[in-house]
Amino acid sequence: MANRLSPLAILLALAMAMLACGGTAAPTGGGPAAGATLPPDFPEDVPIMEGALGLQLTADNTYIAYEVPGDVEEVKVYYQEALAELGWEQLSRADSGFGDSITLLRSKPATNISVTIQSIPGSPNVRVLITLIEK
Repeated sequence: MANRLSPLAILLALAMAMLACGGTAAPTGGGPAAGATLPPDFPEDVPIMEGALGLQLTADNTYIAYEVPGDVEEVKVYYQEALAELGWEQLSRADSGFGDSITLLRSKPATNISVTIQSIPGSPNVRVLITLIEK
């Protein structure tokens, strides 16, 4: 299992670095619930939770990060349901978690998606990191 977490950790670190260095941000003031609009080419099958704050996207929409009020469990349930409704298939029997974090891996014929949900110590929000990987 440690071999599975290492590439995931590397992928998450890369995503965060790309967002910090070269990502494009949605209009300030939050995510879709706060009136921010997603780019016209944003994938329709990638859910962004209502109430998203600080939405950040890379230019090609393959790395997405934001915070949302709530706890890891309720955001996990939202993504489990939303991804299933949008046709994403679960890759393994159980979603993997460690500490106050969980990662959901799903797949479609041409794309894999990874959604990591992390608690933020001292904050009422959780961080959501989404990575899209073309096959």
